[in-house]
Amino acid sequence: MDMADTSQAAVIELHEFSDEPGARATLDRRRPMTFAVAWKQRATYADLDSVPDTMVGEIINGELHVSPRPAPLDANTASVLGADINGRFHGPPKPPDAGGWWILHEPELHLSGDAYVPDIAGWRRERMPTLPDTAWFPLAPDWVCEVLSPSTARQDQMLKLPAYGHEGAAWAWLVNPIARYVGIYRLADGHWVLEGTWGEGHPDAEAARLPPFDAQPIDLSRWWAYRRSGVSVDSCRGAKWNRRRACRQCGRPRALSHIR
Repeated sequence: MDMADTSQAAVIELHEFSDEPGARATLDRRRPMTFAVAWKQRATYADLDSVPDTMVGEIINGELHVSPRPAPLDANTASVLGADINGRFHGPPKPPDAGGWWILHEPELHLSGDAYVPDIAGWRRERMPTLPDTAWFPLAPDWVCEVLSPSTARQDQMLKLPAYGHEGAAWAWLVNPIARYVGIYRLADGHWVLEGTWGEGHPDAEAARLPPFDAQPIDLSRWWAYRRSGVSVDSCRGAKWNRRRACRQCGRPRALSHIR
């Protein structure tokens, strides 16, 4: 058997035999037969350099994935959420219930040959006392947060979430800015366990204690950006829609709003 370079198509040589009664003598000889087998090349960190600055490049399970930059709705949620967590917990430990973390926006993680860019991530300072000198992080975070969008939700939930668990991240948040809730997952015995969901309508929405940052309450209503010109989402009937199929008055996407 001859095997070509694994970065190209592999050429495999097989041999066919004949032991059927009455077969012609020429069939008793070995007859080499070749065919090509596709062998996909694994993406490398160098491939990330070819991704335009207007896109986000990641390597997941050896494949290069390119995603658009966050839309304004997603960027707002990620920015306000990050500010809430960063303002309370970023920095040296501050007894009795603040600090002790590195909270960073869109860090590039290089883990087991793959590359991930979570929307927000956090490291306990006891695990990572100082920041690395490289442009990436070789240590898996203790907490990751992904803000789900229509273009990235499937990738975040089906590909990146299992990868984060495999690398040992202890906590993961999946935030949905359209449905206005956050699902919080805890890693237990190598599997993600849903710790709970918090969002609009939750009795503690204005003073939620979200693990692993449950030492201080957070007002979740700051994360959602649907109200415009003082119009309430609940009272708006959505008579007009913009080109993005969102209500011109309250800003909520048409698919999830004004259902009567």
